[in-house]
Amino acid sequence: MEKPVSQELITYITLLSAMQVIQNCSLELENTAYMQGRVKVKIREAINAITQVNDTRKKVIWKNDSLLSASLMQGIHIIGEQLAKGDGIALANITTLTRQGVDLSKYKLVEI
Repeated sequence: MEKPVSQELITYITLLSAMQVIQNCSLELENTAYMQGRVKVKIREAINAITQVNDTRKKVIWKNDSLLSASLMQGIHIIGEQLAKGDGIALANITTLTRQGVDLSKYKLVEI
């Protein structure tokens, strides 16, 4: 049986994932109109603060699996792309299913 996961841990992992996305995006947006001045400074400060506090915890959470981490980051990037296009339907559907108690890890996604 699966070990229950606390809401605090879920929120913490969400925070680390979000910060990783912010770090990746800030690097990609370097020298653009989106990454200048105070925004750039504040993002760098936030990343440094999270990195210092969570350096050892990240290894435990991601279990040193760089392929899984890369896949998760790509998934988050794809969600961002869909939202940027104004298509949040897939994300809304995933949210609805998980709130209904559906364990998506037990299903295989196929195109209909």
